[in-house]
Amino acid sequence: MKKLCLVLALVVACKSSSSTTSQPTASDPSTTAPAPMPDPAPAPTPAPTAPTPG
Repeated sequence: MKKLCLVLALVVACKSSSSTTSQPTASDPSTTAPAPMPDPAPAPTPAPTAPTPG
């Protein structure tokens, strides 16, 4: 039981510290998340061109 508590405490500490100090491990997911967002952005540009010929 104590081990589980310690593990949970470590996980919580890592998460809280990573979010404030933005450790490399936390920056990885944050950098990968915003990356896919710009991809869909260019998609809407070709969309307006399709209705014109139609």
